[in-house]
Amino acid sequence: MMPSTCVVNQILLPFVSGFRNYAARMLLYSGTQEKPIQAPCGDVTISCFPKIMDNIDIVEQLARIYKEDFWDKRSESTKKFIQSISTYSCEIIGRLYPILYAEAFKLTSSNFTDSQVANADIRDKRERLINSALKYGV
Repeated sequence: MMPSTCVVNQILLPFVSGFRNYAARMLLYSGTQEKPIQAPCGDVTISCFPKIMDNIDIVEQLARIYKEDFWDKRSESTKKFIQSISTYSCEIIGRLYPILYAEAFKLTSSNFTDSQVANADIRDKRERLINSALKYGV
């Protein structure tokens, strides 16, 4: 349930921590006595997190927007409250879910790590798509 890369932007550490908290809650409370820990079926947050973190085009925009719209607006006391961080992480992943399968990305299971930084047209489309998804309603 973690991405194939182990490098995480420093500003996204709370985001990753929020996801891991959510995943732990879901895994611990979704089991039965026969199987005490099991991945819940169809959980968008758990299935999309590795794909989001593996795609550098998404991560670069996510880090900037996460810092501007969430982290910088929090007081020092609320930055330590894991529930609000976890809730916001799940909300972000839910907003990014449709982007993973959008025409501008054309991502498949084999190319989630592809970046289009050299192709200005595709890069701009991706950036606008990510901005519109993450900035909507903020």
